[in-house]
Amino acid sequence: MFERPQNDPRPVIGISVGDLNGIGPEVIIKALTSHAMNKYFVPVIFGSSKLFSFYKKHLNQEDFSFHQINEGQALHPRKINVFNVWKDNVEVQPGKVTPQGGQYAFESLESAVQHLQQQRIDALVTAPINKHNIQREDFTFAGHTEYLTNRFEVPDTLMLMCTAQGLRVGVV
Repeated sequence: MFERPQNDPRPVIGISVGDLNGIGPEVIIKALTSHAMNKYFVPVIFGSSKLFSFYKKHLNQEDFSFHQINEGQALHPRKINVFNVWKDNVEVQPGKVTPQGGQYAFESLESAVQHLQQQRIDALVTAPINKHNIQREDFTFAGHTEYLTNRFEVPDTLMLMCTAQGLRVGVV
């Protein structure tokens, strides 16, 4: 677990990385590269600083910088935070479906959900998972929505997608 920034009114938004070989890390980097985002919320990515160092170099995104945090440390209120859910040296293979991609997608999501339940984050954004390689004993769901419905023990949920232009789509 990590500590929230003190005396900061902005919401803390958690972001799960999805499949580490999928599009998730790239989308996260490109979305957070705009420093204007930090005006509105404190971002915390649930993954690994090694993973985001790899993608920063792989995508040639030198303007993407982040603050890595570990258990017990505080979030940096003015930077993109990467919470190290795992410390393993994971082989990243962009575009390949691997068991490790599913394993670490689950670990990222599970850590983010625990932080949300403990009110250490205010909301959760999920990057895409591979619905086949994430399947395991603890994850027998069609996707994020069903998993979150189960974890939060609520009767109804709605997946909502929003665009910068204000379009909102609820999948029924």
